[in-house]
Amino acid sequence: MKIRKALGVLLVAAAMPSAQAEDIEKNAWHISPYFWLPSMDVTSKVPGLPPTDLDLSFGDIWDNFDVFAISARGEYWWGQWGIIGDGLWMSLETDSVGGSPIGLEIADGIVDILAGYRFNLKEGGPDVPSMRLLAGGRYHYLKQEVSGPSTTGGSRDWMEPVLGAQLLAPMGDKWLATARGDVGGFGISDASDMTWSAMAGVGWEFAQDWLLKLGYRYYYIDYTDGSGLGAFGLEGNMHGPWIGVSYGL
Repeated sequence: MKIRKALGVLLVAAAMPSAQAEDIEKNAWHISPYFWLPSMDVTSKVPGLPPTDLDLSFGDIWDNFDVFAISARGEYWWGQWGIIGDGLWMSLETDSVGGSPIGLEIADGIVDILAGYRFNLKEGGPDVPSMRLLAGGRYHYLKQEVSGPSTTGGSRDWMEPVLGAQLLAPMGDKWLATARGDVGGFGISDASDMTWSAMAGVGWEFAQDWLLKLGYRYYYIDYTDGSGLGAFGLEGNMHGPWIGVSYGL
């Protein structure tokens, strides 16, 4: 197997602007790269083959797959209103599944464009938590290919609506807790039956306008196109710890 362990930053979709309570009346922007360490428990469906269960820890993925993943998140707020853009690309590739001469490639790309509205959950003070309501669209690309004596598989892409919310809660001068969730798909047109994610974490302000963050994220997808041995899809979850930084003004 060629060595291509280019593991970049995976999208966690959690911005932490400051360890202090955010001023919802001010204009602000933030950028947040992250590193996510997921395991996978999914059922892969490729036309011409029976559904295949993949239960892989992070160690299994790192030891047996060539991995490349990169992501970016940016947001800008005009007072209480904002726009958020998220982009993610992840690919896993191996020349041998379980010691067999069967190769497997899974690639997953996501781009979210969301509008946001934020508000305080109580009146003024240095420790005021705030809530963000999010809504918009998600572009999703999924590729699955099995190679061996012959190659089968393919790719699909689709658009789907997504709704979400995020809580930011300052904890003293230097610490901030956050929790976020979103759900999309809803089986509308060619969209997935369901995609959803949930994450929680804490941030530490180690320098002005900079936060070091860590937490845990869970991501679930249920997408199928077609039926029987002609079905293409992926169903299951990816989850694991994440670590990153955030910078913003």
